[in-house]
Amino acid sequence: MKEENEPLLITKYEKKRLIPYLFIAILTIFLFGFGALFYCQQPGESYLEYLLTRIGSVLLFLWIMYSLIDLLNTKEFRIYEDRIGKIARVLKGFPLIGNRVVYYDNAYYARAPIGIRISNQKSFINLRGFLLAVKFLSREDQEKVADIFSRLSGKGKEFFLRWGVTSSASKFKDDGLSH
Repeated sequence: MKEENEPLLITKYEKKRLIPYLFIAILTIFLFGFGALFYCQQPGESYLEYLLTRIGSVLLFLWIMYSLIDLLNTKEFRIYEDRIGKIARVLKGFPLIGNRVVYYDNAYYARAPIGIRISNQKSFINLRGFLLAVKFLSREDQEKVADIFSRLSGKGKEFFLRWGVTSSASKFKDDGLSH
């Protein structure tokens, strides 16, 4: 039997799985960054369309930058019986990308295109949680994480292993893993 403060699993992203995604993210950053900087109003375009295009490009640029920094700053995930924690490499105290802990008794989870969003709030914007990009973990750790989350939520293991599928937020059913 594990102690209360001993993690069930400590896992981290594999570099060989993360590098192709980072390449695509960096390419996208340049696209939206250049779009935000150099987009000029077209002759038949209204000012509102122009403004919305510029604002949309800036917001997408900032969101992708945040996602990229968050992925690069993640050192490891520690999964306990009652909580899951994200440990940061450098910016540990930074509000949105530093260390985070979410307790299962008041946690929501949802599938995101590259992993699982885990948060203390149900909304789409994940300000009080983090993204666990399951596909960037080793194959063994993907299976272990899916097992743990399927026991917590009552969903099938394949629910947490699918790539590119999103879902709405659901609350974990159990207070812990003890059955």
